[in-house]
Amino acid sequence: MHLLVSKIELDDEDGLLDRRDAKQITLKISQKFKVICKPLEKSETTNYLVVSCLGYSHENLNKKIDEICEYIEVSGYSRVTGESTFLDHIDNLFDASFEE
Repeated sequence: MHLLVSKIELDDEDGLLDRRDAKQITLKISQKFKVICKPLEKSETTNYLVVSCLGYSHENLNKKIDEICEYIEVSGYSRVTGESTFLDHIDNLFDASFEE
């Protein structure tokens, strides 16, 4: 089992998502892709979304995050300008934390 956590950066030039738009796109992403998606708020507006999910392979999770980024752009919410992703086997997280 693998864990993916990704921070998706949206284009500032399109205008930042207001709270209503952020709630709407995160709900649609969560339902369509079966992931947890939340806006990373800096103030009243946001230009980052955080996505997390579990999966059985790196390939499937990488494909899923690519599909989510494409969906954001195709849906017209914003252009994705960057993505930072943590992806690792879940056992590695627990092995490191229990060695102390």
